[in-house]
Amino acid sequence: MRFLSVFAPRLLAACALLAFTISAGAPTPPAPQDKDKKEVKTSEGEAKLGEKINKAPDAAAKLQLSEEFVKKYPQSPHRQQIAGYVAAEVDAVADPAQKIALMEKYVAVFTGPGESDRMNAALVNLYIDANRLDDAYRAGGVWLEKNPEEVSGRTRLALVGVAEAQKKNPKFVNQSVEYAKQAIALMEADKKPAASDDAQWQQFKAQWLPQLHQALGLVAHASGNPAEAKARLDKAVALGIADPITYVLMADLADREYEEMALKYKAMTPGAEQDAQLKRALERLDQVIDLYAHAIAFTGDKPEQQPLREQLMQPLTSYYKYRHNGSTDGMQQLIDKYKKPAATTATPAPAATPAAPPR
Repeated sequence: MRFLSVFAPRLLAACALLAFTISAGAPTPPAPQDKDKKEVKTSEGEAKLGEKINKAPDAAAKLQLSEEFVKKYPQSPHRQQIAGYVAAEVDAVADPAQKIALMEKYVAVFTGPGESDRMNAALVNLYIDANRLDDAYRAGGVWLEKNPEEVSGRTRLALVGVAEAQKKNPKFVNQSVEYAKQAIALMEADKKPAASDDAQWQQFKAQWLPQLHQALGLVAHASGNPAEAKARLDKAVALGIADPITYVLMADLADREYEEMALKYKAMTPGAEQDAQLKRALERLDQVIDLYAHAIAFTGDKPEQQPLREQLMQPLTSYYKYRHNGSTDGMQQLIDKYKKPAATTATPAPAATPAAPPR
């Protein structure tokens, strides 16, 4: 008997893109310079327009005037300062729809090197939160291509796309698989962002690396690639993931192998080779039992997990009875053996938008 659970997996797909802070401050006249430094000159027109930007009533007005400033004075030494100031004003807008519109205009206005990197990260985040996934992957693709070592953006887009595939929307799965592989490669190569300290980086990897392997295991399982699925899921477990989804998929893969072994056993001529085949098949079946027990244990006692627990108990009970002369004695003890300690169970789950290592 092969049991395949049909459910939407719980992927923590909301890996935060890099939070950014921008020092606010209106364009100001140049401070006195050391005599060995070149003086920054500010024209009267720049100063007046800079002051208008500073006094404008809201972010939209400041951005409109900034567009005028960039067109008139594209090489102004104050351009970066204005970009940072206006970015902070846009970021402070509360309404998500208005904020997205302003960010879209901002990245169209400030196109100089590095001017919109942080805004692009925030914009992709907002697109995802607003379920504008076409826009998220379009903008994210451009942004990530320019930032080949950006790990948190790749992580979030990877997990979002796999979660969508589990909801029968495979549109972004190919991009997501590539982003997952790229993010894994960056983490395993220890490509720590320059501004991240070691503790932040280690925490980030510990939280998200196993989930990326799990996500690739999900895709491989659904795509009919059991070898890839097993390798990815084994890696997720080795990295410490304690999630029922992983064990359900591993149990299903082992169950399929058991079925094949059992069919091969039945087709064999009685004798030593058949006996050896039976032994191998039963060892695989014991592994299936153990994996289902893991999966049930990791569902915990949450009411929302009750349907999954009941679903998993069916194959576990059937197989356990087969291996124990029709008895379930010891089955609950097997499940209990894999339950998390009380202190671990009480630990809050990762936040929807955990802190990513700063760039």
